[in-house]
Amino acid sequence: MITELDWVTLSVRHFQLETQVYELHSLSEYEAILAVLLEMVAALEGGILALPEKRLASIETSTRSIRDQYDSLIDLCAKATAQLMAQDDIKRIIRHKDMLLQLKEIAKRIHIAANTLEDMAIKVI
Repeated sequence: MITELDWVTLSVRHFQLETQVYELHSLSEYEAILAVLLEMVAALEGGILALPEKRLASIETSTRSIRDQYDSLIDLCAKATAQLMAQDDIKRIIRHKDMLLQLKEIAKRIHIAANTLEDMAIKVI
């Protein structure tokens, strides 16, 4: 689990690095996606907190929520990419596509951490 959380942290660092390198001064374009990521993190935290108490139902609810939120995030990213492709500024397209890919990577790592949490819960309980 620690390794999975390290990957989440590393992906967030990469996102921060890209915002600095690309000199993005606002994340408003990603607001809906970031909101879903925050929900995913909150659900993962809830699941992790339920593990020592062996509350399997709570863990299952958290991991199911993360899977649903992951699907929602992928949908939002696909729609944002489609909007980007309708534009003519290739530099803007590449820059924002990179940002969307990094946000999807963060979500994927949270999803993997949730799967690991579920595996741990099954073994502990």
